[in-house]
Amino acid sequence: MLILHGVVAGADRARLEAALFEPGPGVAPAAPIAPIAPGARWRVLEVGALALLASEIPYDPAAFAQLLETEEAASALAAAHNRVLSTLISHIDLLPARLAGGFESAEGLVADAASRQDGLLAGLARIAGAAEYTVRLSARSGARAPATADAAPPSSEAPGGRGYLQGRLSQRRRGAQRRQAVQELGDALQRAAAAISREVVFSHGPTDRRPELRLELALLLARAAEPRLAALGAEFGPLADRAGLELTLIGPWAPFSFADAPDPQAEAAAHSAEEAALKAEIGAMGAPAAVAGVRR
Repeated sequence: MLILHGVVAGADRARLEAALFEPGPGVAPAAPIAPIAPGARWRVLEVGALALLASEIPYDPAAFAQLLETEEAASALAAAHNRVLSTLISHIDLLPARLAGGFESAEGLVADAASRQDGLLAGLARIAGAAEYTVRLSARSGARAPATADAAPPSSEAPGGRGYLQGRLSQRRRGAQRRQAVQELGDALQRAAAAISREVVFSHGPTDRRPELRLELALLLARAAEPRLAALGAEFGPLADRAGLELTLIGPWAPFSFADAPDPQAEAAAHSAEEAALKAEIGAMGAPAAVAGVRR
């Protein structure tokens, strides 16, 4: 059976095959890319103006389904899939495929891609010459509280006393000031990220599982613009530090957040809703591809 990793333009097929089958000096990447599983072999399949990168693995559908029932095995497969994409993305425009299962035959994979050829071509045009980067703003673990952080109320008076109530009011004001500072920093960071990127997707705000997260952005950044991302880090890193936060820049990734052809109206609506939710959470105080069944 076959697992699809991603899609390249037909004109880039020779470069892809050189990277897979003839790595060495003068070829990027220079070292061989390890197969995603024992016994797997690369397949490059032509579909109209596209070339598909897939792995043929020695599993029948029943054995593959059983493999995916084990969380450790499924995670290892997803990690190997992402490793292949991350290795290639710096050297060739590759539209990543989400790891949503496998195909019993090459014919089934080709037919599926052919039915989606227009969308795949639009996706390739969208990410051409670019990769995905993550910009993350989060609370620093164990950091010293900044000057605007909440302070403990006076304890010399019983609750309800004038001094106690004034202390509580001051505490709330300091907390509001700090939340406002974090929100303004996040807004400024989003504007700066948008100025250097082809596209920006608001990815995450605070969640129950990641309460330390304040803001996470996915940037579609032209490879030639990477120095501008470093400059953004140099500008906003000290500002985040003074606010008791940590700025993290990660990448390049395969551009999963931009793998579909854009729908500007839908993206604008989603961005506004997510941004409003983040600001509400701040005011009240983020690869991985899914793995599922087999397709014929």
